[in-house]
Amino acid sequence: MNRMSFFDKKTGLIGLVWTILLFGPGYFSYVERQKQMPIKAKIAFTKAIVEEKNLFINRFLCDYDAQRSKNTIPGNEKIEWANQSYLTMEDSCRHRLDSLFRLQLKKEDVPVEWSAVSCTNKGETHAVRKDLLQEDFLVYEVVYRLNPEKENDIILRAYIKLADENLLWNHWYTYLLLSLWLAGGIFLCLYKKRKNNSVGNTEETPKDASLWESEPIQWKQLKDDLLFDEQCGVLKRGEQVLQLKNLDLLYFRAFLNKEHYTLTYEDFLVTVYKRPEVTKASRTEKNRISKEIIGLREHLKCMDIEIDSVTKVGYSLKIKDRPTK
Repeated sequence: MNRMSFFDKKTGLIGLVWTILLFGPGYFSYVERQKQMPIKAKIAFTKAIVEEKNLFINRFLCDYDAQRSKNTIPGNEKIEWANQSYLTMEDSCRHRLDSLFRLQLKKEDVPVEWSAVSCTNKGETHAVRKDLLQEDFLVYEVVYRLNPEKENDIILRAYIKLADENLLWNHWYTYLLLSLWLAGGIFLCLYKKRKNNSVGNTEETPKDASLWESEPIQWKQLKDDLLFDEQCGVLKRGEQVLQLKNLDLLYFRAFLNKEHYTLTYEDFLVTVYKRPEVTKASRTEKNRISKEIIGLREHLKCMDIEIDSVTKVGYSLKIKDRPTK
């Protein structure tokens, strides 16, 4: 018979709700951070481009007349194309931009397994590591135009592969959630232990069931044909023998020691659970007692012993007469 107490179920439910309440928002926070990483990577790449230009182009002279231009591309865009053309001639694979991009990713707190930069010029693509240039990991692309002809465009692309584990663990919020979850778990364990001590862990331990047959039986007559050995918890009625143990025995003893075999919930707490003084049993305590009574009632059926509920008060034990043969 499953005799898990109501309190155990309630504790498990509280633990489940606590976990959902904590890790639900934590999961959505993690997803939101994942969405923010490509945006931060774009910022890092833009900063790296500007930093490379400032570091390696000391002076740029240009005399541009927009009225003489053969196309509508703005002058500042053509100037940027010229800057990138110069940087590409010096470093076709853009090693310097690649290094600066990695540095900026760290500054922006973007955890990556790897990052890569590619440069496409005159239809040819160059990179430090071409094997990393995968479209699934492309986060940003910058196009510099000199004229409407696409083959003259210079295209810079940034690629990253996020380190999801680092994204999860390298954040204070994760450790806060874990700390709160562990604190809640410890609190529930301590609360459960304290509750068990006050409600269920103070009972005596009756003698083992395997020993009663080898020890002298001291029968007490409960009815003409019903005998009971209080020490070993053995009931005998006719040819039937039943041994009660643990809480079943403690509850049965409590009934026998009370006038009219009737006990209130408070009587159980004082007699069985050794509570020093109880004015009113709580709902949790009543549920615990009711659960134990259900089990004892089932065991005593074979002896024609009944336990009736006294509404909102407690329980009463009745020994039924057996017809004589």
